Amino acid sequence: MRKRKHKENDFRRGRRNFSKDEIEELNVIKQRLREAEQNESRSLREHLQTFNDGVLAIIITIIVLEIQPALHEVHYDRFLVSISIFLRPIVK
Repeated sequence: MRKRKHKENDFRRGRRNFSKDEIEELNVIKQRLREAEQNESRSLREHLQTFNDGVLAIIITIIVLEIQPALHEVHYDRFLVSISIFLRPIVK
């Protein structure tokens, strides 16, 4: 009874004796965790970059839809002005 109580206390305090196989398995898990933590920042950066590209694609699509095409030769000046309005912030 006393031995069982002692084992329970050791287990609660985290002082359990592990076998060699268990220690090896824990080391493998720790290594995988370290690798996952290193890849996490790279993965987050890639996801943010992809999100940013998507937002820019949507913005460009909206801009292009706002530009009225020149239907006749007399409308080309208005068409070029419309394009220059959207390109001006990019050029500066």
